[in-house]
This record gives sequence, structure tokens and C-alpha cells, in this order.
Amino acid sequence: MIIQLKLALQNERNHKEHMSEISKKFEEVKGTISTASSEIKSEIKSIMKEGYDKVSTKTINQIRDFTEKLNKSVNESISKTLQNKIDPIAETLQKINENSITATKALEVAGTKLSDNTRTNREITKTLENIAKTLSLDKQYSSANSANNPAKRKSTHSEESIPNIAVSNRFSPIADVDERGQTGNSQFQHESSHVPETKKALILGNSHVRYIRLDNFLQGCTVHKYTSYSMSEMEEKLHELDTDYDCIFFHVYTNDIRAETPDVFIQKLELFCQKLKDHCSFAKLIISLPFLSVKDSDLNQKILQSNILTQYKFLKSSEVLICENSVFSSRDQAIRRFLFLMDFICPNREPVCL
Repeated sequence: MIIQLKLALQNERNHKEHMSEISKKFEEVKGTISTASSEIKSEIKSIMKEGYDKVSTKTINQIRDFTEKLNKSVNESISKTLQNKIDPIAETLQKINENSITATKALEVAGTKLSDNTRTNREITKTLENIAKTLSLDKQYSSANSANNPAKRKSTHSEESIPNIAVSNRFSPIADVDERGQTGNSQFQHESSHVPETKKALILGNSHVRYIRLDNFLQGCTVHKYTSYSMSEMEEKLHELDTDYDCIFFHVYTNDIRAETPDVFIQKLELFCQKLKDHCSFAKLIISLPFLSVKDSDLNQKILQSNILTQYKFLKSSEVLICENSVFSSRDQAIRRFLFLMDFICPNREPVCL
């Protein structure tokens, strides 16, 4: 029994020692594991940090490369789009510039020719004034001779007092009233035929030509006159006119200018002139530009614009001449001394003589 107890105590002592050794080893293992765990954690952190840095750097590089490619692509696209838009605009601007240069040169040429025409018209005006003065002096001299010689004063229609001119007046003069809403009066009269005719002329116009006397023209020139108040009215009467005129003097109707815009008026004027040429194939056409009005400033502006367009339209025409009557106006105002005091519409004796 005692032996068993001793053995039991010895076993228990051995067991405790063994457990103590195990506990020490466990503590050693635990310390080792703890140290290893710390090292492992530190190593893991180090590895993770290095990996993160590598991943971050790679990602940043990828993002930077992508951004650069995207910017380059966008810039190329924008540049190409702008180039496609800018090229047509540049071509259009170049064409506009070329057209502007051409138009400027054309206007310079037109201005030069208009200046030459104005100078020529002034010279013609001076020549006609001299002719009118000469005719007036001849008439005064003839009248003085008739007064001093009773034998030659038998009649106011003697050979001394009547110029030897072959003329005709187809139509009776019209009343001295405003031209709006009126129509032409085509009363035919006999022609004088004691001198063989060499030239034949026609005068067309409104009330501005009513006081032109057909017996004051040069010898050997037969002159007819027809008064109307619009191109459309005159077109209806074209069939009544002869077809063998050498010259047609057409004074522009102000009613047409008043009724239309300058652009539309020019189109109608060109068509009317063509109809005149179709009717009288060999006639030279003279377009007499209208006078300004005293009372109607709006009409005056249209007249000024239409006169410029008319001169430019027929600038290069060899069959159409322009009679420019700006001498009877001052800038954009009519000169009253050239108009009848009764209406300030129709020209008086001085412009009629010219």
C-alpha cells in the first residue's frame, strides 16, 4: 500500500514536472509564434505597401496615357471639324473679296464713263444753247426785216417768217394739268411735205414733252410726238406708230417710277425699250431721264435711284443713249426757274429748247 502511494506520488511529481516542461515549451512556442506573427505581419505590410505603390504607379501611368490619348484624339477631332468648317468659309470670303474687287473696278469704270457722259452732255447742252441763241437771233433779224419792208408783210405765214422745215405734229397738245391718271391723246395731223425728208424722229413722253414744238427742229427732219403717262399705256399704242424712225427720243414716265421700286422699274424699262426696238428695228433710242419734282421728296429719291440704275443698265449699250438732265436740278432738289409756275411739274421754255 505504501509502495503504491509512493509510486503514485512519484508519478504525480513526474507528471507535474512534465507538465511544467510542456508549459515552458508552450510558452517558448507561443513566444516564437508571437515573434513570427509580428514579423509576418510586418512582412505582409511591407509586401502590401510595395504592391500598392506598384499598383498605384501603374494605374497612374495608365490613366495618364489614357488622358493623353483622349486629349490627342479630341484635339484631332476638333481640329478636323474646325478645318472642315473653316475651309469653305475661307473660300467664300476669298470669293467675296474677289467679287468686291471686281465690283469696285466696275464701279470705277462706270464712274469714269458717267463722268465722261456728263461732260459730253454739258458740251451738247452748250452747243444746243448756242444753236437756240442763233435761231432766236435769226428770228429777230427776220422779224425786223419784215417790219421794215411792208411788201414782205403780207402774212404771218409768208416764206420769210416760216422756216423751211419739213415737220409734222400728229397729236394735239394736252391741257396744262397734273399728269396723274391721264391718258394720251392721239389726234393725227397732216405733215408738211415741201422739203424732202432725210431723217425721221419720234418723241415719246409724259406732260414734260407737251411744250416741245415740232416746227423748231432742223431742216429735213420729220418729227412726230406722242404723249402718254405710263409704259403700259404706250405699249398698247405701239401698233399706231411708224416703223421707219431713225431715232426715238423717250422721256421716262414718272408715273412708272412712282408706282414701282427702282429695281422693278429698271426691269420694265428694259422690256419696254426692247419692244420699241422690235417695233423700229433701225432706230437709235435716246432715253431722257426725268426731272425732279418740287413737291414730292419721296418721288425725287426714287427718281435719283432710278436715274443711276438706268445709266448703269445701258452703260455698254451701243444702241441706247442717255440724256442726263441733272442740269435742271441741284443735288436732290428741282430748280424752280426751269418749271412752269402754274404747277411746278412741267418744264418751261428753257429746258424744252434744250
